[in-house]
Amino acid sequence: MSQPAFIGYGWNVTRVGDANDLDMLDRALLTHLRKTTDRPTLIIVDSHIAWGFAKISKTHMLRTVSRWVKKRIKLTKRAYGWPEDAKFLVPDGVYDHFQAGMGKTRTRSSSGVDGKLLKHIKAKYPDLGDALLKMQRRQLPDGWDKRYPRLPCRSKGCSRS
Repeated sequence: MSQPAFIGYGWNVTRVGDANDLDMLDRALLTHLRKTTDRPTLIIVDSHIAWGFAKISKTHMLRTVSRWVKKRIKLTKRAYGWPEDAKFLVPDGVYDHFQAGMGKTRTRSSSGVDGKLLKHIKAKYPDLGDALLKMQRRQLPDGWDKRYPRLPCRSKGCSRS
């Protein structure tokens, strides 16, 4: 669905033109997301894949792709001040940053809607509660296949339950 479609449905829609512009992202979150409580908000964020990836001269591009990629990765790590030979690196502060944000405010269980909320929903709206529970368990609704005809088995060893 396109941006005009969401606007047409009455959504609050805004666009951040650069995913690396943290001030603009903050402004979009504060102004458009948190202050708009009467309708859904969609924030479209434009990003550039591999932003910050170091540039290399054309002579390197003539070599094999794997050597070219390895060189670019090494130069990118150098540009960020990271150890160039590290195979897998989580920079200092990432875990602390996560714990201070999402890690601290996380209220849902890893399976989605928490048990207390689900009990409340099931008590007030039994059908909706059952549907939510089935979605969390990746189960299809009861009777989903009733409208489809049963086809006869045509191969050896075929059985119907």
